[in-house]
Amino acid sequence: MVELGVLVALAVLLVLAITVGPSNGADADPVLDVAPSGDQQEADVDASRDMAPASKSEGSETSGTAGTASSATSITPAATPAAQSEEPASTDSSPTHDASELSASASEVPPVDDDPATDADTATEPTREYPEPELTASVNGPFATIDVTRQFACGLLTDGRARCWGEDAVGQTETSDSLYSALDAGSWAGCGLRGDGGIECWGAVDDYAFDAFEGPFGSFAVGWGVLCAVRFDGVVICSASDFDPYPHKPLFDAVTVTAGFGTFCAITTEHEARCWDELFPKFGVVSPLVAATPPEGPFAELFIGQGDDVACGIRRDRTVACWGDIARIGADDPPGHFVRLAVGVFHACGLRLDGTIACWSDGSYDHDGTPAGEFIDLSVGLFHSCGVRDNGELICWDADAAERLPAPHGTFTDVESLEIENCALRRDGAAVCWQQSF
Repeated sequence: MVELGVLVALAVLLVLAITVGPSNGADADPVLDVAPSGDQQEADVDASRDMAPASKSEGSETSGTAGTASSATSITPAATPAAQSEEPASTDSSPTHDASELSASASEVPPVDDDPATDADTATEPTREYPEPELTASVNGPFATIDVTRQFACGLLTDGRARCWGEDAVGQTETSDSLYSALDAGSWAGCGLRGDGGIECWGAVDDYAFDAFEGPFGSFAVGWGVLCAVRFDGVVICSASDFDPYPHKPLFDAVTVTAGFGTFCAITTEHEARCWDELFPKFGVVSPLVAATPPEGPFAELFIGQGDDVACGIRRDRTVACWGDIARIGADDPPGHFVRLAVGVFHACGLRLDGTIACWSDGSYDHDGTPAGEFIDLSVGLFHSCGVRDNGELICWDADAAERLPAPHGTFTDVESLEIENCALRRDGAAVCWQQSF
């Protein structure tokens, strides 16, 4: 009976526990509410602190101090602030670290561009082990084109305005706010072709009557104190100068004109090459370039050598022909198909259709060391050459192609040289200039 009474009592207690439920309201879940002991409460509080996301004052990206390995990941460049504020700190068993090991602030984290190069990066990023030259000018642009002379240089800004720098003895750097579609600089003046076909010049304008031209013109070139331009109807007009006080017209029609120092060459309306002299006859000298008979065309572009005694042209089929005192640069025309030429005093270089460079001379220089690879631009000076690789690297080398010469570091799109003067156009449109010493 006693055992039966005990069983009945237990049954009654069980029924009461089920029907009464927890004391925090009738809607509470039917779970057993067991209060933890004091030791267990302290452990749970510590655990909740470890589980909570770190505040900014305790080592977030803003403060830059980190106390654990998991919080250190919150300041990597790849993590976003939104992700950091929503994701709690890791609860795994990763070891903790000293704050001194992970104390880099967000401002001290190196940018992505400064990360060690990957294999893919090293395949395209140029290695520049040669020194930089001392710059003679560094001019903000952005420029679309640049042109270098013996005394000064000019650039055509992307908004159409001209800007010049360097020697200013006769105002050759004092440009206006006019807008131009083309620009050319000579020894003592610069000129721009306006959108209406008119030509506007600055520098030695009064001395050489550069401002007496009426267009519309489609092509022009500036030499030593002389401007020659081609009107849309094909008529070639050359300005007055100290040696010829009246504007005059060469006896042929043309489509484009280019200038050397005192010599000019034009592509006629029949796409043949014609050259004439605006300087040397005044001294009783006949230029070997003018005396020579140009080879047959049809020509697409002409390039006068920096010595004014030789010229080369790219035909419409992209082959090259040179004439004048060709012994200076070699009697044989270079084989291949070209998109650009640069003709110096003692050597010349060309940019082939495939982007490679070929250089040639009278045999005084060994061009076997001409840089390999693909280029987008090139230039030659008195005893050196420069080129812009397809990755933007600018390199220069001596005429013998045996030595790498100093060149500005950076990423470039264009380079121009004349004797020892050089200017290059950075990818951001800024221009830098330097002199090449030997």
